[in-house]
Amino acid sequence: MILMKVKIKRIEKEGSTHLEYPKPYWDSQKVKFGPVYEPVKRGQGRNWEYCVIGVNEADAPSFLRGHNKMCEKGEHKFSVIPIDVDEATSMCEPWHPVVEIMGDRDAVIKALARQARGTMTPEDDKILDPDDDTPGVNKSKPFGEKIKAAMAKNPN
Repeated sequence: MILMKVKIKRIEKEGSTHLEYPKPYWDSQKVKFGPVYEPVKRGQGRNWEYCVIGVNEADAPSFLRGHNKMCEKGEHKFSVIPIDVDEATSMCEPWHPVVEIMGDRDAVIKALARQARGTMTPEDDKILDPDDDTPGVNKSKPFGEKIKAAMAKNPN
């Protein structure tokens, strides 16, 4: 899989944001990883943003052709640059940090109910501990782990 840093056109209109991908060069069916978007707040005055995608090696030329065509026309609203795993990780980790997630909602609700009644068990402590692997309150995987898993799943 080839990772790419993509600059896309961003249009803010009537309280919503629309992202414009260059046609015919962008084929969302060929994106195997992502897109992972840069979190840009509305009203910042930027008319573009970055995302990171992964595509099969055979599909990469069509995405890169879009970059070259836009540059030939002098339009720099869109760009595609191949990047490596380390660059993708360093770009995306600040965009998507590790956060606490609820892995098993029912288990968490039951543990909280027992906590409220004062009847918690050691298992409930594990369920509510985000650093414990017991399903319940857990932590999301670091972006680097997610991207390495995607690369392993889609080696070409």
